[in-house]
Amino acid sequence: MTLAAQFDNKEKSSNELEKVILNADLSSLTGEQRVNYYMQVCNQYGLDAFTRPFEYIKLNNKLVLYATKSCASALQELKSISVEIVKQEQFQDVWIVTVRGTRANEKAADGRVIAENVGITPIKGLSGDALSNSIMKAVTKAQRRLILQMCGLGQTDETELQSIANVSPQPVVKVEVDEQGEIAEEQVIPPELSPVAQRIQTPTPSVDADGQDWRLKTCEEHSIDWELAENQYDTGDSHYRFHRDPSCTFSNYLKDKVLAHFELPSIAEGGKEAWGHEKVKTFFHPYVREKTSGKTLSTVSEAKRLEIVDEFLLQNKGMFNG
Repeated sequence: MTLAAQFDNKEKSSNELEKVILNADLSSLTGEQRVNYYMQVCNQYGLDAFTRPFEYIKLNNKLVLYATKSCASALQELKSISVEIVKQEQFQDVWIVTVRGTRANEKAADGRVIAENVGITPIKGLSGDALSNSIMKAVTKAQRRLILQMCGLGQTDETELQSIANVSPQPVVKVEVDEQGEIAEEQVIPPELSPVAQRIQTPTPSVDADGQDWRLKTCEEHSIDWELAENQYDTGDSHYRFHRDPSCTFSNYLKDKVLAHFELPSIAEGGKEAWGHEKVKTFFHPYVREKTSGKTLSTVSEAKRLEIVDEFLLQNKGMFNG
């Protein structure tokens, strides 16, 4: 039985069917109708419904389907689509990946169909694994968008959900639907923190058995225990903290947190010049002098530096960054 056949001739049912066809809104369907609609979409594209090629999401107050990873994988194999990366490049604060897909088509002039698509992800403020993951995500987005495009699917791919949630004025909600097609659970996808915002998050300090903040023993950024080296300066500490591979010092770790607050490059990215930026000199340095009776950050103990930076970020949370 087709979806249309499940509706009677009442005006209300006609309006509900119209919503599905014209607006792709599944919210007004009964559970049984929703299951049948899902099965028909899968059959239309030759997909196995039991692999869950689609899931449900509320977007702009509409209940719609989005394509999962298994959907793109199945379609690529089913349609024998070959995908190659044509170009990868950085443009300002984003990474752009262009991919090209090819599949056989007897109706085409040269017996094949060729298409291109792109994937774009933000990379501002990222380095190391975070940068690598964002680049790989751009590749994945490009490949999946291309496959759905070449198969004529208009559904959103799951790699797009977070990006949509980041900019949507209304909540984006993942919806769990049971075997009867009834809505079982809903979960809002929160907007993703920008790389800058992630870097300035101040965790609730936890202390170990001797009452010491754990960040004085382990690098928060790299999860590596600090080593101690003899300190030649009069800061109240006989040693200073650092670790190798990757190279990091406790001092630069704290500076990076402050620089991120002002949306400035890290020490590794911008060099020492970043620490002399006008924003730092105007807002942070006076705060330090106020807290240290006229001293600079480098002339107090590392425990005191951590305390000052934590307080500054907490008191000024939300300034200079989104």
